[in-house]
Order: sequence, then structure tokens, then C-alpha cells
Amino acid sequence: METKYKIITNKQELKKLIQCCKQTGYASVDFETNAEPIYNKSFKPTILSVTFQPGFGCSIPLDHFETKKYTSSGWNWKKMLRKFGEEVIENPNVVKVAWNYKFDDQIFQKYNIYYRGVCLDGMLAKYLLNEEKPNDLKSMVRRYLPEYGDYEKQDKFDKIPWDKKEMEPLCHYGCQDTDYTLRLMLFFEKKLIDLGLYNTYRNLIMTASRVLTSVEKNGLYVDRVFNQELLDSYLPKIEAAKEAIYNLPKVKKFTKLYNQSKIEKYIAKLEEEIENLDPRVDKRKIQSREQKITNIRAGVFTTKKELELIRPVSLGSSVDLPQLMYSEEGFNFEVIKKNDSGKPSTDEETLTNLRLTVKKPDSPKAVFLDSLLELRGLEKMYKTYIEGWHEKTQDDDRLHGRFLIHGTTSGRLSCISGDSLVLTNYGEIPIRELEYFSDEDDIKVMTQEGWKPLVDFIYKGEQEMYEVTLEDGTSIRCTLDHKFITNQGTKSLRSIYNSSRKTISNKIKLLRYVEEQE
Repeated sequence: METKYKIITNKQELKKLIQCCKQTGYASVDFETNAEPIYNKSFKPTILSVTFQPGFGCSIPLDHFETKKYTSSGWNWKKMLRKFGEEVIENPNVVKVAWNYKFDDQIFQKYNIYYRGVCLDGMLAKYLLNEEKPNDLKSMVRRYLPEYGDYEKQDKFDKIPWDKKEMEPLCHYGCQDTDYTLRLMLFFEKKLIDLGLYNTYRNLIMTASRVLTSVEKNGLYVDRVFNQELLDSYLPKIEAAKEAIYNLPKVKKFTKLYNQSKIEKYIAKLEEEIENLDPRVDKRKIQSREQKITNIRAGVFTTKKELELIRPVSLGSSVDLPQLMYSEEGFNFEVIKKNDSGKPSTDEETLTNLRLTVKKPDSPKAVFLDSLLELRGLEKMYKTYIEGWHEKTQDDDRLHGRFLIHGTTSGRLSCISGDSLVLTNYGEIPIRELEYFSDEDDIKVMTQEGWKPLVDFIYKGEQEMYEVTLEDGTSIRCTLDHKFITNQGTKSLRSIYNSSRKTISNKIKLLRYVEEQE
């Protein structure tokens, strides 16, 4: 199908667009913004793209740096947006369509424009039809509209920050989004009707989504003054707990030996590389490595990798901390508990139980355990709540969360046991121990979309758990909604559980990532 996209440049063209929406009875809409949070003062809606029938789309210039270049004199983007909102968005006779409707709805409401009549979210329609597959627009275009699947492959466009993208390519991109959203929604709508799911979609899914829009918009009030006081008071406490540990003679001695071991291994690696190089061809490479060895032996560390060799022991690392606690060079604690990977545990329960075995309250072991337990409590409160809320509070002094119906199967958030292992760039680590990693660790977790950095930790309380045994004997405890990467794509445990609810279906082999990545 041929496409025709254009930029609205004056009031007359906007009027024609409004008429077209009324005539077809559809308006597929999508805002492009400067990527700032909606409720921050710096937020800007740059364009509003609209499609009224497949193949035809228009973009209304809003708060974009090139708006004046493309629009006639006297163009007031807020008035134009308000005009379109009154005539189309608030018109109960026009069906509104979007992909992730809640996002666009909140922007409209920010400018006192409110949806009226039927609102359809293509993303939620697809989710209801098949909750196991990806829910993003680009994936759906590749699957159902393959002739247009290359619209995402715009390297130069994608590399430009959202607030610096030029008007024409931005409008073309926005019109593609609304055009493909409308085509997909018309297709999904028919399938929902054929399957008898349309009433569920309209009366349950979309109703719930509109409620969640209000919840996200209202947010949670944060007392910034009090939160700042907490920020200022917790940092000295955290640093004091760290210093109490690092100043222990045992920790100093261990750190020296531990780092020296890493230095020797690194030098040995460089020497091995030199031996494998050809002096006739790789003279410069050999000289470079020899110079590195000379510098390191002289105590000169320059690169990030070299500086890693002499850093303090990470008290949140699943590699450093067990060595410090259980090795003969460290505190040589007795191993009283192991995690699922068979390694000595460093969780809070273990630390507490170990502390009970230390009789002298002023001994180095007691000071170490007391300080480490205190540090974990302080860091958890600081990073999860105090600092987290400070960073995420928007200019209206509220936290605006995101509530995703399509986040898991059955409309519920997934949950995994804290003892279950996840693959990180530090190896496999129990999920409950991830929060103890410091910012310096630069830890990343393997996901469906590749390696991703950790952002936050959420505890959802106790839920019914199931034990999954993999081919290599590894056990994972999780909810039925937890997803696994399998040889047939990403599947929830619910979908691969057989009717007896005792064993994993033989038809699907569960895969585990065990290769450590640098």
C-alpha cells in the first residue's frame, strides 16, 4: 500500500485533517517528545502524528525547534493542539487509536484535553490475543507488515537525541508509527471479535488501562526537603560503615594479597600474549605489552582494566566478599550455608548467624559482621528509597510510576525466588544478592534483549512458588508467570507446564546461559 505523509503547516490544513478524522471515524495518534519525563518542566511534546486511514498520516508541529520554519505566521502550537483535541480527541464519534495509550493520554491531559468515546490500544489488543510474544510496535510490524519492517533501521536518525531530531524525518517516523498502529489495530480488532474477546478487551482491559492512567498521573507525593535531609544524613553513615571495615588490619592485609594475586595473573596473561606474538610482525604490540608490565611493576596503573587490579575489595561483590569472608587469607569463617550454585552464602541470614558464633563483641570478626550488616541496611534504604525517590521525583513533587498490564501473563507482575540464580557479567548470582552490588561493580544482567544494567529492586511479597529442575540438575524456584528463554523463544512457566503440574513438558528444552561475558 502506498503511503502519503505530510507536515501540517497552517490552520487550513489542520482543519482538513480534523475533517478527515471525522469522516473516517478514526484517529490514530502518537506524540513524539524530547524524551524528558512528562511532569518535568523541561518536557516538550515536539510533534503529534495522526493517521485517519491506512497509508495517510499527518504530523502537527508542536514545541519543536523547527516549528517556525515549517508553519505559517501566527502559528500557536498550544492553540492548534487544543483545537485538534476539542474536535477529535474529545469527540465521542471518533475512535481513538494508540500504541501504549496511557502515554499519549497523560500528555493530552497535561494540556487539559481528555479522551471521550472509544479508545483502543493496539499494544493491549495484541497482548490479549497472545501474551507470550513481544508487545512492541516494531516487532509487530516485522511480523504482520513485513513489507514495512525496515522502518526501524534508520541508523543516522536513531543516533540523534530526541530533542535534536529534525522536523521532516521526525514527522515521517511519527506518521509511520500511527499508520502501522491503525493497520494493526484494525487487524487485531477483527481477531478479537472472531475469538469472542472483544467485550473483554473493551470492558475489562481498556477500562483497567484508563484507571491506571489516572493512577500514574496522580502519582505519589514526595517531601523533597525531608528526602534531602535523609540523603545528607545517610551518606556519612554509609561511609562510616565502609571505613570501619576497610580500616580493619585483616581487611587491609587481605586486600593487599588479593590485589597482588590479580596483578600477577594479569602480568602472566600479558607475558603469555607476548610469547604468542611474532617479533617480526608484532613488534609494536610486544613493546606495548612489555611497557605495561614495566609500568605495573613500578606501581603505575593507567587504564580502567589496570585500575581494577588495585581497587578496594567490593563489599557487594559475589566474588570479592566470599573470598574475604571464607578464605584463609581473610576471616576464615566457617561455611554454614551455601547458595543454589553451591558457593558459600553471604546473605543477611548467614551474616546474622555467623555473628551469633562470635563471642567477643570487640573482636575484628564481630566488628566486620556488625559493620557489614549495618552497611547493607543503610545502602538498601539509601539506594532503593531515598536516592531512588530523589532521582525519580518529577517537578510536580510526585513519583509517577508505570503500571503495565502487558508486563506478564495474566496481567500480573512476575516474581522469582530470591535464591534463584540470574546470569550477570560477574557470573551466576542469587537474585537476592544483586542489591548488594556497588555502583562501581558495573553489574549487568542477561535479559531477552541482551545485557542490561541493574536499575531497581522491587519486592512483591510472598507468592505461590514452583520448583523447576533443569537438565543439568539446577533448580529454580519461581512463580508460574516467570519467563524462561527456551529453544522455542521466551516462554512463561505456565505455558510449558503440563496438565499434571508435576514436571516440565518434554516438548520444550529449557536453556541456561552459563558463559561469563566480559
